[in-house]
Amino acid sequence: MAQKLALVRGAVWFLSNLCNGKDSPPDFEIVSVALPILARLLYAEDEQILADTCSTLTFLTDGPSERIQQVIEAGVCKRLVELLLHPHVSVQSAALRTVGNIATGNDIQAQ
Repeated sequence: MAQKLALVRGAVWFLSNLCNGKDSPPDFEIVSVALPILARLLYAEDEQILADTCSTLTFLTDGPSERIQQVIEAGVCKRLVELLLHPHVSVQSAALRTVGNIATGNDIQAQ
């Protein structure tokens, strides 16, 4: 069980760093295939997995409204709002950054 947890943590951390794009952002069409997996990972019990998943979604929503729309369509919004009440600040702050990025979208997305 510990090995599986470490593997998932590592994979989510890698995806988060890949999507960070500090030097050059990845092609959104390529990384967007991970959206269904990220939506499921928002229900993980592990704090680190949750924080890194939210951070990945933050990076993916840092852009035009078309990108934000694809993330919304992955069905993550309700869970992100729930995570604002998570007992760990690292999860709360990562979820808040993602919700903030979504709120910068067009008028419909901000609702």
